[in-house]
Amino acid sequence: MPLLQLARRILNPLADRLRLVDRPTLVFAALVLGALAQASLTWRPGLLAASLLLLGALLLASSFFANGSRPARTYGTTSVVLLVTLIGGGLLFHFLSSFQAAIPLYVGSVILFLLARPERLERPQPSGERWRPWEIFLVFAIVGLGFSLQAYRVGDTPPGFHGDEAESGLQALQIISGEVPSLISVGWYHLPMLSFAWPAVSMALLGDTVYGLRMSSVIVGTFTLLAFYPLVRLLFGRSTALLATFLLAISHPLIALN
Repeated sequence: MPLLQLARRILNPLADRLRLVDRPTLVFAALVLGALAQASLTWRPGLLAASLLLLGALLLASSFFANGSRPARTYGTTSVVLLVTLIGGGLLFHFLSSFQAAIPLYVGSVILFLLARPERLERPQPSGERWRPWEIFLVFAIVGLGFSLQAYRVGDTPPGFHGDEAESGLQALQIISGEVPSLISVGWYHLPMLSFAWPAVSMALLGDTVYGLRMSSVIVGTFTLLAFYPLVRLLFGRSTALLATFLLAISHPLIALN
């Protein structure tokens, strides 16, 4: 069939070229497209886009200065993949409307993830790397960045007060005032009363205001970053853990939903 032969002529050389690209590069390119897709649906994507560009530059630089005997053409192919991803994703992000850009960006992200998958899945070996002072500093810097992004103007951003959020605050106020006889019970919408205990603690310490209520989620999000890093480090190593924790710290869901 002529159409099938044409497809093979186009796709086979592309597959051969992609074999020269290391999997971390393809995974990062997929993360870039996925993050741009998410950013296209948000109001303030500038920080996210700038962070991704910086990470892309660092990854590209590390591929050139890494130890080993990789062929020179591997570096060129890696550079092309990163540049095409950043420039192509950025153009889609800039010229199309949010929903029009999100669909091709998400599809491209999934395709790159599939191309980056190993031939067979193997259980990762626990990392035996020792903790270094500079690593601890970077972790706390990333956690501090995540906390700052979540806590910035948390009392009035987003504006307004959602009904579910208000009900959580009311349940917390009932706990503070002693109107709840037992935390082993159910409250609003038949949710466990114990789930409102932490917002009650936050409001008792920081004030019975919107700020005090929302800071309970900010604190949980910050401790999520602290727990996330050692888990990823144990499974996949230091470099992957630093990158993953940084991406989580600047991710829109963590910031907006906390």
